[in-house]
Amino acid sequence: MNNKASWNNIIIIMRCLFFIFINNISKRSILSVSFFLLAFSSFSQNQLYYPQQLREDADFFFKTIEQVHPNPYAFMSIEYIERFKKSILDRLAIMYGMDKRDFFALMKTTNHCFDGHTQLIDNILDSVAYDYLNNGGKVFPSIHLIQDSIFMELGGEKVKLISINGIKVIDILSEIKLRTTQEQKNKVQQECESAFSAFLLVYLHQKSPFNVEGVSASGKKINWIEKGVSISEKLLVNTYVKYRHFIFENDKIALIELNSFDNLDYKKFRIDMTTFFDSLRICGVKNLFVDLSHNSGGMLEPGLIFLDFIKHDTIFYSYKTARKVSRQSRNLGFRCPEEDIGRIVWETYDKTILLLPQPAGYDGKIYILQGLETYSAADQFTRILAQNRIGTRIGRETGMPVEHYSYTINQRLPNTGLEFSTSVYYYNIPVPTEKDGLVYPDILYSLDSINLNDIYQLKKILFNFNKQ
Repeated sequence: MNNKASWNNIIIIMRCLFFIFINNISKRSILSVSFFLLAFSSFSQNQLYYPQQLREDADFFFKTIEQVHPNPYAFMSIEYIERFKKSILDRLAIMYGMDKRDFFALMKTTNHCFDGHTQLIDNILDSVAYDYLNNGGKVFPSIHLIQDSIFMELGGEKVKLISINGIKVIDILSEIKLRTTQEQKNKVQQECESAFSAFLLVYLHQKSPFNVEGVSASGKKINWIEKGVSISEKLLVNTYVKYRHFIFENDKIALIELNSFDNLDYKKFRIDMTTFFDSLRICGVKNLFVDLSHNSGGMLEPGLIFLDFIKHDTIFYSYKTARKVSRQSRNLGFRCPEEDIGRIVWETYDKTILLLPQPAGYDGKIYILQGLETYSAADQFTRILAQNRIGTRIGRETGMPVEHYSYTINQRLPNTGLEFSTSVYYYNIPVPTEKDGLVYPDILYSLDSINLNDIYQLKKILFNFNKQ
């Protein structure tokens, strides 16, 4: 047996003996635990890591960000990050060991220290969750987080939740706050809402059916069993459908949801947009809604392709960049002599994009729907729209601060193999409606709890917009 296996087995034995001592279990139980150890040791020998290994990984994570990131202290001060780093290293110093999932959960708490492109990548799939979903397991229906409370719709009435499967809502919210980064400027309420089922399933191991307690709007305490919804029903649009569109011919209104700019087939996207805009002309659409409210980014290219159909001309935009010269970033082609390592390079650009000629374009009104989940490349896209005065932007501020860092490199921690991304580029497109680093819309309007596929909701937006 190797040293690592011995160490892991010792840890397991110590934990089980402690359990025996605390609970004063019988000799039969001790024999059962001993049998469990024999069966479990071969499974666990590669699951736990030495404290020194975990400290090395944590130190590697922080040092890499410091060496590569143009401004690692844009969100939190160096003093704050150093204190946070020390608290993690101190905690690791007193641990017997951790498996990869527990270490990931600990290190993920650092995400609020940096921008949205600099963080651990959650590519760990819990086997229990995987089997559960593959076997048709149900997830919790949509909820809304309002001032540290959880609400959901029940029979057309808003119900404030008290507990789920006996777990108090206050404890669920505490767990969410522990494992997410709500204080980070580009992490927003909607993300917590969309990830709520994941928190219940992966972190709290809560499966359907759900025993739920709540208080109705009238103050009546109610109990019910919620069977949940299938994973496909809940995540189809946000996870799998990168874009889709609807045309309401009778009302001369159309909606296109651009849910993601990530991993799109550009050729297919251009063909689909050609068909879509041909349909707009045939149907005589006068009001086009472009929904970016849930677009978390990807590459800017799909946005430029889309602009090609609504502008048919030249796009101008100005921006600033900064990059830190490092050995890691040189892998991206940033050539420099050794003495320039650590130096910041600032550049300012006035970009001109000549769009491809298209058939007669759309000449109706355009309304851009944006929100707190509009960031990364989608945020860049809204900035370009704003600089070129294309359309009227409606909704909430975007979720990506002005100090937007992108062009990431991915690396793995040397011992656990966890993957993390690090920004190497600062990218800023300033616009007049910028405030606190966020891009504000022309018209503030709440899109929360609105089904934008509903023509009546779209007409309501138009009605309220025309009143202003």
